[in-house]
Amino acid sequence: MNNQTDVTEFIFLGFSNHPNLQGLFFLIFLVIYLTTLLGNTLIITSTRISSALHTPMYYFLSNLSFLDICYTSTTIPVMLMNFFREKKTISYDCCLSQVFFLVTCAGAECVLLAAMAYDRYVAICHPLQYPVLMSVKVCVFLVTGSWLCGLVNSVTHTVLAATLTLCGPNQISHFLCDIPFLLKLSCSDTSLNESVLHVASALIGLSPCLFTAVSYILIISAILRIPSVQGRSKAFSTCASHLTVVVVFYGTANFNYDRPREGYSLDMDILVSVLFCVMTPMLNPIIYSLRNKEVKCALRKLVAVEEIGASERLSGTPKATQVSRSEARESQLTSAPGPSIPYLASRHVKMLAPVAKCSSCKAPPTPGSRGAAHRHVSHCGHLLSMTVQMLSQSSSRNSQAPECNPTQEAPFHPV
Repeated sequence: MNNQTDVTEFIFLGFSNHPNLQGLFFLIFLVIYLTTLLGNTLIITSTRISSALHTPMYYFLSNLSFLDICYTSTTIPVMLMNFFREKKTISYDCCLSQVFFLVTCAGAECVLLAAMAYDRYVAICHPLQYPVLMSVKVCVFLVTGSWLCGLVNSVTHTVLAATLTLCGPNQISHFLCDIPFLLKLSCSDTSLNESVLHVASALIGLSPCLFTAVSYILIISAILRIPSVQGRSKAFSTCASHLTVVVVFYGTANFNYDRPREGYSLDMDILVSVLFCVMTPMLNPIIYSLRNKEVKCALRKLVAVEEIGASERLSGTPKATQVSRSEARESQLTSAPGPSIPYLASRHVKMLAPVAKCSSCKAPPTPGSRGAAHRHVSHCGHLLSMTVQMLSQSSSRNSQAPECNPTQEAPFHPV
């Protein structure tokens, strides 16, 4: 315990106005927490397994999902335990620990969202330079920088909060510990803490927000210059999910921290904080999975493969058979049968006729009906081999295309 404080624990007053609804609140927040863990874990797993998602955009998304898991795991478990306590308390050391992790995750998410906006700006406004501007080193640097920004900001605030003199009362009108609540309970001078808080809000909160806004102004202006409607729709679909997440995050954060504290009831304060601290991490994977074709395709593929493996394990199928069947099923998800080679060869006779002559009859193929072309192909093995070779090359090129990835981006291998 800090030597400059007489307070050893804090009492949370959040949800205390409804003592008869504690069980209902527990079930609601338990479902929200489990949904958050499941959704973000699926996003992380799908981005690691699916080769179509090995791009900078989904590398950032997996880090965002990990941030959301850390953010909710800092607050919701303590809240769930307090629903069954008559006196909802948290120790002084645990309160400072909660402040440290909350500020770290919130600051890192602000910077990470700005990095994701830069990624979308480069992809749409400078597509030819995308592999260079968004290389593996650049992506790792941006993610590491976002974590370092949140960590430095959090260490500064936590150290300054530990120097506060807390003489009482020890009641926090909320369900979590945060810097403004500790400053309100302090009986010492808080001018330094408030100054640092304003500077950090400008650097970690306002600057990434402005950078993201400017990036999307440039992105939208570039999209509007695309002549075709289909091209504009495809370009906008690549950044719609991130734009939605940015609006939800900064909208709830602004309403939570920048609104006047006077004139609002405790229930309204709790509701606003729940929207920012609890609902936003749960909505992020839902937004990305609903509005993103690549993520939906990867999740469907992941679930299908898991169902096949589970059913075969229950049926006692040998491991080798399980692997072969799983691979066959996976190939069915990404491929479809096509016409036969002779039929395709007969269709390509007219295309080959102007540029090729048969080595057997020393004459170009005779144009005519499909039946005549097919008879010539059947008679002339040389032309058939040329056609089959061309089709094989075309098929091999198509098979190398990434699965379920309508918007191509540069190859990316973060690990």
